[in-house]
Amino acid sequence: MKISFVILIFFILGLSLFINKQTFTNIKKAPKILHLVLFSHDNGAYDMMYQLTRKFYKSFPNVTTYYYCFNPNIKDVSVHDDILYIKGDEGYIPNILDKTIKAFEYFNTKIDYDYIVRSNISTVIDFNLLTEKIEKDKPSYGGPYSTLNWLDPNGGIVDKTYFGLKFVTGTSIILSKKLIKKILENKHKINYNIIDDVAIGLLIRDHIPTPITMYNNDFTEKYNENAIFYRNRSSDRYNDVKNMRKIIKRIR
Repeated sequence: MKISFVILIFFILGLSLFINKQTFTNIKKAPKILHLVLFSHDNGAYDMMYQLTRKFYKSFPNVTTYYYCFNPNIKDVSVHDDILYIKGDEGYIPNILDKTIKAFEYFNTKIDYDYIVRSNISTVIDFNLLTEKIEKDKPSYGGPYSTLNWLDPNGGIVDKTYFGLKFVTGTSIILSKKLIKKILENKHKINYNIIDDVAIGLLIRDHIPTPITMYNNDFTEKYNENAIFYRNRSSDRYNDVKNMRKIIKRIR
């Protein structure tokens, strides 16, 4: 009887160690995500979004988040807490693409990561769900995508030259470390006269052929337990802040 009891104790201990080992292994295997958020200070809604999301993203252990923006009053680049400042002036074209590529270059050798997720300040990402998808699919280039079929003069799309291009929208672009390396190697081939997400998609299509892995093609502004990305963009940016706060509260 005593021998059986001892055997049972050892069995339970062994099972516990096995479960803990499996759990630890799963944690170790979680992809390391470098989350780069397109941002600019405005002393208003954007700065409120920054304060709101930075606390939220710190709750994901496999995600390292940095916000990046231009600052004309520095020599080159400067990191303050979780913000990367790059010398330059804020603007649309080619400014957004320029600072995005420079952010890729800066962090590429400074942070250990498996994937970069490039999002923007008004998008909320459920990284629990996204991590599961990335672990399963191991994408090289992914996210919510579109097929270009519209003109956007402000975005450099002035004719139908690029119509039919499938590209991941700039709200949440998922890029593997290997693909980032190839993008930086081919950065001289990037068309800086068009908006950033289209320019990155065009570079990949023409020079680094890579299939797109689609996640949540339709954005939602209301909480949905299956949604990964929440895009908040309306004419009232302060209302967007309120909506983001509600979404983050539900995800938590």
